[in-house]
This record gives sequence, structure tokens and C-alpha cells, in this order.
Amino acid sequence: MNTHMAQRMFLVGESITAADIAVFAALAPLFSAELQAHEKFALPHAFRWIDHIQHLPGMLEQVQQKNLFTSFPDVADEGAGLSKSQLKKLAKAQATKAKKAGGEGQAAGGNQQQKKPQQAQGADANAAGAEESKGQPQ
Repeated sequence: MNTHMAQRMFLVGESITAADIAVFAALAPLFSAELQAHEKFALPHAFRWIDHIQHLPGMLEQVQQKNLFTSFPDVADEGAGLSKSQLKKLAKAQATKAKKAGGEGQAAGGNQQQKKPQQAQGADANAAGAEESKGQPQ
């Protein structure tokens, strides 16, 4: 499964199918309750697929109701059983996730900040145009 999902978003084709739902229903209990952190970490593509499916519209509510939500192991909580290379990969994945979460907030704020100087420049240009037109007859 892990190898199969290395280059795919869904088990079959370009969108979710009954195969995704059926396999998710079979694997979600394993991923959410039975696998240890280092076992989840050893299956990155399968874990990514599980996470992708559980976050699709309409699925998250069902997953949470059935207590099947699977989260990525946290280094602070689960890191004791991981090798050095696994810890590095996990830390990198968490840093990427944190950067992405922070980047989205910055992107929204950054766009607003970029607009303000442009608006201010526009206001300055309008004021300058008004000053020039005062001295000229119309």
C-alpha cells in the first residue's frame, strides 16, 4: 500500500472511488489505534493517503464520530521509539507543517500590507494631481 500510494492521491484514478472508502474503512482503525508512532512514520505514503481521505469533505465528521481520526505522531510525545533518521524526518515534517500554517497567515496579512502602500501611493498621486490642477485654469 505504501509503495502504491507513493505517486498517487487516490487508490484508483484521479478522484475518490468506492475503493478508497472501503480500504480507508479497513485501515483507519489500524492507523488510529494500533500502530505505534514509529510504525506510522515508516509508512509515509500510506499515512498521507489516510490523512488525505479523512480530511475530504463529508469524511471528517464520519471519521470523528467513529473515533477513527489519525494524527501524525508528535516528536515530544512519541519520539522516544524513533531512530535518529526517523526523528529528523519527523522534525522536518512538523517544521514544514508549522511553516505552512504560519505562511498561510502571513500570506493573508502580507497581501493586505502590500495593498496599503499601493493605496497610499494612489492617494499621494491623487493629491499631487489635485495640487497641479489648482494652478491650471479649467
